[in-house]
Amino acid sequence: MTLCASEADFGALEREIESAVNSGGPGAEIDLIDSAAERFPGDPAWRILLGELYFEADFFSKALAEFERANALNETNSYARAMAGACRLSLNDIDGAEARLEAALSLDRRNPDAQYWRGVLLDIQGQTHAASTCYRLAAREAPEEYFVPHRVSNHEFLVLVEDAMEALEERYPGFRAALSERNVEVSVQEMPTPSQVTQEGLAPTLLGVFHGHTALDRSLEDPWSALPGYIILFQRNIERECRDEDELYEQIYITLLHEAAHAHGRGEEWMEERGLQ
Repeated sequence: MTLCASEADFGALEREIESAVNSGGPGAEIDLIDSAAERFPGDPAWRILLGELYFEADFFSKALAEFERANALNETNSYARAMAGACRLSLNDIDGAEARLEAALSLDRRNPDAQYWRGVLLDIQGQTHAASTCYRLAAREAPEEYFVPHRVSNHEFLVLVEDAMEALEERYPGFRAALSERNVEVSVQEMPTPSQVTQEGLAPTLLGVFHGHTALDRSLEDPWSALPGYIILFQRNIERECRDEDELYEQIYITLLHEAAHAHGRGEEWMEERGLQ
């Protein structure tokens, strides 16, 4: 006999989670839901909750495991299949993502999560027009969660990059000179290339990346560390986070600052404290 949770169980757990998070942080939330999942092994809802938490924290392998467990418990759950597809896409498993998203859409063609992530998949495959159709469908079904990305030409994007560089120079005098001294150039690509995804391990949904030796890595004893570095901004991925030009400019600014921080040897914790995550 498999046990499923009642509404009362969910209500009690919600109160318990809120208390735990207030006192112990998000790790306590995961522990509580994991405990509930063990108490109700036949109920996929807990696995989905865990998957969502892990996905939001960018722990895609753990999220995938939970969504797949939910799928095994309920083969007609379109949402869990869509999110399994999102996880596989984030883990560079393009074929697996496509299979999961198609399975989700075969169960529910109006599933906004499946439509959105199918749009991301099509973007990665260079099918921009078809991707936009998926984003519109997702936004129509779930306007509070999804929207149609603000798309601009490459020239317009480069203008916004230059505006962001000027703003960063104004806020941090010497910003450009510091990059120049470290031979760090800034460039723009539409999306990560297949070789960058498969050979360099870049996530296909990445907004930007710094390649090269950081300021802390450079050494007179290692001539390779003096080779030029570069920051790449991935235009389509950045656009997908933005509803309008103001948001697009802000996201370019944040991504540039984030990758410049990497070039200067700043870690993720330093950036998180400054809102650059």
